[in-house]
Amino acid sequence: MIKSAKTARAEERGAPPHPSQPRRRRGLRGLVCVAVALCPVAFAAACASGASSARPAAAEHQRPPVAAPKPATARSATSPPASNRPAAVNSPVSAPPVTSPGYTGPHFDTPQAAMTYLAAAYNRNDTAALHKVTEPRAFRLLQTMRADAINLRLRYCSATPRGDYNCYFRHDFLPSLHRSGHGEAQFIAAPALNPGWYMYRFITCD
Repeated sequence: MIKSAKTARAEERGAPPHPSQPRRRRGLRGLVCVAVALCPVAFAAACASGASSARPAAAEHQRPPVAAPKPATARSATSPPASNRPAAVNSPVSAPPVTSPGYTGPHFDTPQAAMTYLAAAYNRNDTAALHKVTEPRAFRLLQTMRADAINLRLRYCSATPRGDYNCYFRHDFLPSLHRSGHGEAQFIAAPALNPGWYMYRFITCD
């Protein structure tokens, strides 16, 4: 291509290039600026997504450990199951009746009262009354005392660890025996529903 003289001179003087070249440069410069402007946004988005993805992992590590369930304790072999246990009763336990229904004989609240009754029945020879306050074998042994003992009197009764009482008596001798002084006798009084207390055992008589 043959350059004109004006063109040659312009190139020698350092004239600007063809008008199409500056446009291309401005377009490239604009793309570079847009790319540079978008880089922080993309970087911030990447950081945000990275932080959000890292947060659950960190939170997952910070969860407290779940306590293991306690093993069930074995039920004691001696304690019955709850379904078989008797229900608690709030009503107070009633005291046993003083006498059984239909009983019409005497009732004694203390062993002393029973033995005083026995001594009076013995002295008047009231066998029916004696049967009400003596055990059959004790009644038979008590009757053997009549050979030498009269005027039977209760002295005192003392409790024993068994729950009964030792009762001590004094008596006089038959005049025909010509014995002076007094004799002693010992019986056991035991509790019973009827008559309350009675002569359970004959111990001795002298």
